[in-house]
Amino acid sequence: MSAFKVSVSKLGAGVGQLQLRGNSDEDDKARKQVRKGLSAHFEKGRCRIVVEASELEWASADVLGAIAGDFLRAVEAGGGIAFAGLQGEARELADHLGMTQFVEAHPDVDAAKAALKAAAHEDGELRESRLKLMTTTANGGRVQVLLPCGSLSEGDLDQAQAMFAQLLENQPSKILLDGQRWLDLDAEGAAALVQFATQCQGAGMQLVGSQVWGIPRALLEVMGLTAFLPLYDSPEEALATLS
Repeated sequence: MSAFKVSVSKLGAGVGQLQLRGNSDEDDKARKQVRKGLSAHFEKGRCRIVVEASELEWASADVLGAIAGDFLRAVEAGGGIAFAGLQGEARELADHLGMTQFVEAHPDVDAAKAALKAAAHEDGELRESRLKLMTTTANGGRVQVLLPCGSLSEGDLDQAQAMFAQLLENQPSKILLDGQRWLDLDAEGAAALVQFATQCQGAGMQLVGSQVWGIPRALLEVMGLTAFLPLYDSPEEALATLS
């Protein structure tokens, strides 16, 4: 297996390339390298990004999560992210996690670049945060619904913790975390979620999750966090446990 490497280059006005090589499992800093490369493109106004992965031997879930987490940010800025040359085991994992349903995979850089151009619009603005948290209610207002949109990771903890604190202050008896637009989670975000779940239990509140897929679901299960946050495949199943 080769060492993991990330390189950044420009492909034209508003378009950048993030090239991934080697095996990310053998590099503890792989996720940060990917985030740094994506941020470099955003800082220079490039919100259409091709992730060139023809020499990527293996992509760990946290590396794919870093890409998924910035996908929404790119789209909101009028662009997007697409893979080029993703293949082998890296492609299999991305497919398994459902990631290629939104970060589309194309055979080469030209095809990925053309697809991003065709889908682009110019009226968006980059948000500093990659996380948007919304709340609503269900079951006639008896259940508080928390809807994370984007990434719950290290850079977004202040916002997430403020929302968690507000929910705890309001003291709803039942909380549903709806994960249908939740794209990414890292260790720091998971720790904040565990703390929130523990506080809910201590306050006698029920907390369950529904429609959590892809990177967040994989990491929650691998880290054993479903003991703190039970997950259900549909909101109906989750709401039934809260009735």
